[in-house]
Amino acid sequence: DPLSNLGPNDSVVAVLAEMGKITTQVKTDLASADTSWAEGFRGLPLHTCSMQTDLPVPPSLNSAQERIWRRMFEKGQEAINADRAMGADDAMEVVAYQKSNLADPDTAVVVDH
Repeated sequence: DPLSNLGPNDSVVAVLAEMGKITTQVKTDLASADTSWAEGFRGLPLHTCSMQTDLPVPPSLNSAQERIWRRMFEKGQEAINADRAMGADDAMEVVAYQKSNLADPDTAVVVDH
């Protein structure tokens, strides 16, 4: 299964498109997109921030994708709070690539962000 070997430098959406599971390439090219929202992560403590008020959200996500985005970060927060030795990057990588439904196109877009 090509989805089982993905990591942070891979495009989930591209793999799904290649597999014929989605018909269009919907990934936003982050290099040319407005990424100023990502600056909101600087100094943001994932283990204590409010998912509703503090979490930066890419403006290109639709409402379903935004719900997935917030839930992924909640799961990351839960992982960090359960295992204080786990860092934020490690927690989000586990949530995104091991505990998410990567076959879902909306989830794929969120993971690519």
